[in-house]
Amino acid sequence: MGGERMPLSSQDDADRLDGVNGVGASEKQLSIEAQLRTTANVIPGHVWYAIPSGALVFVHSRSADYLGLPEDHPIRFGVDVGGEWDSHIALLHPDDHEETRRVWSNCLRTGSAGEVAFRVRNIEGEFHWFLSRAEPLRASDGTLVLWIGVNLDIDETKRAEVELRRSKAHLANAQRLSHTGSAGTDAVTKRMFWSEETARIYGYSMPQPRRI
Repeated sequence: MGGERMPLSSQDDADRLDGVNGVGASEKQLSIEAQLRTTANVIPGHVWYAIPSGALVFVHSRSADYLGLPEDHPIRFGVDVGGEWDSHIALLHPDDHEETRRVWSNCLRTGSAGEVAFRVRNIEGEFHWFLSRAEPLRASDGTLVLWIGVNLDIDETKRAEVELRRSKAHLANAQRLSHTGSAGTDAVTKRMFWSEETARIYGYSMPQPRRI
């Protein structure tokens, strides 16, 4: 497999894409692979391709720059260098390896789409959160041609969630230490809600209306 082009570059796979792309044989010979790479490079988000075995063989220019890959790196051009199905896991935060490997292996085993959130290391060594979605691209006869994936940057959302949880924890600690609580009413549902400390002060028992 080392040094081979993506499956789309072979005539056999190009012919198999007849029902997928809706173009004639003469047009397919103009390089479907190059067309896909060109399209990927203008799509918002981080786009990647993997061969049916799961090995990553292409990331578009935005992803390659984010990772700090050299300008002549094979993966920028869709060159299959014989990587393992999970070789990309090394680019992720260690805490995200297990779940990402589980989701990806399920995709490969079932041939179905999958989605997982993970942190990817950038050129500065920092990790940013991404939501990754992988979809199988099949020929008209159902044959799996390759996997197409898009990673959407959700780092700001994730950081906001962490900050919100931290603020709630600080508020709960402050209320517990000062023996004060908080309560309110949802403007839409008109349901009452209260903090854990309020429940303790008034001796409420579970179950209770939605808590904060």
